[in-house]
Amino acid sequence: MVRIPWSHNLVIISKCKDVTEALYYVNKTIEHNWSRNVLAHQIESELYQREGKAVTNFVKTLPAPQSDLAQQLIKDPYNFDFLTLTKDYNERELETALTDHRYSAL
Repeated sequence: MVRIPWSHNLVIISKCKDVTEALYYVNKTIEHNWSRNVLAHQIESELYQREGKAVTNFVKTLPAPQSDLAQQLIKDPYNFDFLTLTKDYNERELETALTDHRYSAL
């Protein structure tokens, strides 16, 4: 039986809106071995709401490998909040910010 620390449970209990969302974050915490801070960030950035919630007909209209790929393509897996870019940034600004952030972390 895999367990998560009590402090993780407190974060989940205090920030999740319902049991389904809470269980989602428990499972993701176990799957990815998230720290308490990472867990809190994922909840605050609404990962549960962002991940795979778009209504599509991919499963009905495409073969399994293509429907899975199409579903993954419409997700928004990139969250650049840590870069503090303006809302209308361009590709060059994103590249520069990512590079600067990488070198500042070294």
